[in-house]
Amino acid sequence: MNTMTTSVQMRGAGIRWVRILPLLLALAVVAFVRCEPRWQQMWIAAGLIWLGCKWAMAESDLAFAKAPWVARLLWWAWPGMDTKPFRGWAKAGPVHVADIVQGLGWMFVGVMLFLGVVPRLATDHDLASGWIAWGAIILALHFGLFHIMAALLGRAGIAVEPIMRNPLAAESLAEFWGRRWNHAFQQVAHRLLFRPLAGVTGGACAVLGVFGVSGLVHELVITIPAGGGYGLPTLYFLIQALALILEKTPLARAAGLGSGWKGRAFTVVAVLAPVPALFPPQFFRTVIVPFVAAVSSLLS
Repeated sequence: MNTMTTSVQMRGAGIRWVRILPLLLALAVVAFVRCEPRWQQMWIAAGLIWLGCKWAMAESDLAFAKAPWVARLLWWAWPGMDTKPFRGWAKAGPVHVADIVQGLGWMFVGVMLFLGVVPRLATDHDLASGWIAWGAIILALHFGLFHIMAALLGRAGIAVEPIMRNPLAAESLAEFWGRRWNHAFQQVAHRLLFRPLAGVTGGACAVLGVFGVSGLVHELVITIPAGGGYGLPTLYFLIQALALILEKTPLARAAGLGSGWKGRAFTVVAVLAPVPALFPPQFFRTVIVPFVAAVSSLLS
C-alpha cells in the first residue's frame, strides 16, 4: 500500500515538474545568456518568461486541453494567462465601443510620446526620456492594444479580464496588486505560487514568496540586461509585500488604510515612493534609450 502511494505521489510530482520545466529553462536561459544590444536581451527575456508562464498555466488546467483548437490558439495569441474563459465558446457579447475607443486613445498617446517626445529629450535628458519611453510602452501595450484585444475577444464570446483594470481606482494595495495591475501576472502568481505556498506556509509567508519571486523575475528583465542595479527590483517587491502585510494588520485597518481616501493615499505612496528601485538609472540609459534610438532610426 505504501509503495503504491509513493508511486502515485512520484507520478504527481513528475506531472508538476512537466508543467513548470519550460518556465525554469526559460529563466535559466535568460539568467545566463547574453546578447547585444541590451534592449534585445530585455525583449527576449520578457518573451521567454511569458512563453514559460503560458506553458505552465496551460499544463495546470486539464479542462483547457479539451477546449476547441481555435480557442486554444486564441489563448496563445492573447497576452493574458487565465485559461478559464477559453475552455469553450460562450454567446457573443456586445461590441463595447467605449473600450475600443479608450484603447485606441491610450495607444495614440503612447505612440506619440514614444516617437514624438522621447527622441527630442534623448540627447540632453537621457534619464527623463527613458522614463517617458517606458511609460509610453506601457500605455500603448497594456492600456491600449491589450485593452482592445480584450474587447474583441469579448465580442467573439470569450469573456477575458483586461490586463489593466483601472489601477488608479484601487483603494488598497491588495486591490491594486490582486485585481487591477497586470492581471496576467496576477493569475500566474496566484495559481502557481500563492496557492501552493499558502497551503504550506500560511498567507504572510506566501505573500513574501510571491513578491520575492516577482522581484527575481524583474531582475532578469531589468537589471541583468542593464548590467547594473542588481537587487533593487527585488527590494522594491519586498517593500510591496511588507506594505501589503502591514495593510492587513488590525492597527492598519483601524486607521482606515484598506479603503477610502486613506487607503488610496497609502497605496499611491507604497507603490510610487520606492519605484526608482524598480527601474534603476542604468536600465533607462543602457536599455530603453538605445531601444528608442533603434526604433527611431528604423522609422526615419
